[in-house]
Amino acid sequence: MRKFIAMCLAVLFLLGCVGCAEERPEPKSKPHRSTEAQLQQSEPETEPETEPETEPETEVPAEVVARVVPDDDNSYIINDKGEAVLKMNIDSVYVDIPGNIGATQKIMDASKKEKELVYDNAQDIAGSMSPGRNNEMFEEYQITILRADRRIISWSSADTIFLDGVRPIHGAAVRTFSSETGDELQFGDLTDQKEALKKALRDACWEQANSKQDDPNSYGYEDIVSNEENFDHIFSEENFDWSLADDGIHIYCIPNMIGGFGGEIEFVVPYDLIADNVYDWVLPE
Repeated sequence: MRKFIAMCLAVLFLLGCVGCAEERPEPKSKPHRSTEAQLQQSEPETEPETEPETEPETEVPAEVVARVVPDDDNSYIINDKGEAVLKMNIDSVYVDIPGNIGATQKIMDASKKEKELVYDNAQDIAGSMSPGRNNEMFEEYQITILRADRRIISWSSADTIFLDGVRPIHGAAVRTFSSETGDELQFGDLTDQKEALKKALRDACWEQANSKQDDPNSYGYEDIVSNEENFDHIFSEENFDWSLADDGIHIYCIPNMIGGFGGEIEFVVPYDLIADNVYDWVLPE
């Protein structure tokens, strides 16, 4: 009996050993948790976004300003008897050249003196006059800006005096200034090839006169082309006024120096026809 019990115990022991020998299933692994540092290491590094480079903005120089200032004073010229005889309406010019106070002031002063001169001349004329019997007498001095840039400022003036019972009296003037210095320019300041420039202007004006002599809406050109020798004299002696405008150099001449027409004729010579005969600063930028 004891042997039987001992055998049974032995068999049970052996069976238990066999059960222990069988492979046990591996425990399920817990999900892997990456630390923030590990994630940062595992993610590919990306370069920080940079804004596209932009070229630095270039400062655009302020524009030169030149404008007409109308006369709102409604002033009168007083005669020797203390009577108001001539109403005045005289334009002037306002100029602003940014960054160049000196040139600005010189040109403004020139315009102021021009206005004072018109008043002084009117006073000389009207000092012994009597008031108009039928119509008020007055003088208009109107200015037109021809060019205003960082190289040149120029204007023209048209003067008209209306007297009672008399045909209007007309006058005209042109002035051209350097925007850099504020000085009023003379013809010789434009070039170191003076004779070549005068010839280029002469030929261009002569061609224009010939093309317009048969135009019924143009006057005075027949007188010009009828006497080429006198026409040459105008340019050889510089008996003409001139100005630098936006569209070219303007030439003003009085044909009655040549023929019988009593007015003034204006020629416009484009800059490309004289570009080789003037300094670069004469030309528009």
